[in-house]
Amino acid sequence: MTLAVDPIVFSSRFLHVLFAVLLLGGAMFNRFALLPAVKDLPEETRESFKERVAGIWRRLVMMGSGILFLTGMYNYLWVTNPQHDGDKLYGMLMGIKILLALVIFVMAAGLVGRSKGLEFLRKDAAKWLLVLILLGTAVTGIASFLKIRGVPDAPAAAEAAPAE
Repeated sequence: MTLAVDPIVFSSRFLHVLFAVLLLGGAMFNRFALLPAVKDLPEETRESFKERVAGIWRRLVMMGSGILFLTGMYNYLWVTNPQHDGDKLYGMLMGIKILLALVIFVMAAGLVGRSKGLEFLRKDAAKWLLVLILLGTAVTGIASFLKIRGVPDAPAAAEAAPAE
């Protein structure tokens, strides 16, 4: 038995899934473990600790978001989209998935960044992390559906047959 796997396609998918797991899991850890653990610390200690964690996490979020964007676009444009030519359900769900991912990237950057314009995200981090987690879960659900749905055989006979 021979497994014919394109190493670039495999690497792109592997990196995409790896960084999606890392970033969504990190958001869950921050929301459900880290924030509750530091809430009773003195404010000065809590803020100092949160800034130290954010400094480390910021690099992973930015690098991971970039890798997710690049591998996602590669996987979509050159790997899966050509297989789904004319598949309206695939196009619609993939469009929703991409839009949600872009919102997640902005939210994640705002939560770890220093931008004054996105400071409202950091001020109520517990709420916005939960929103980010819910959006990330929706993206994961859409991706899972698209993956197990597979590629339709051909357009429905009614659509393919000319009207008589």
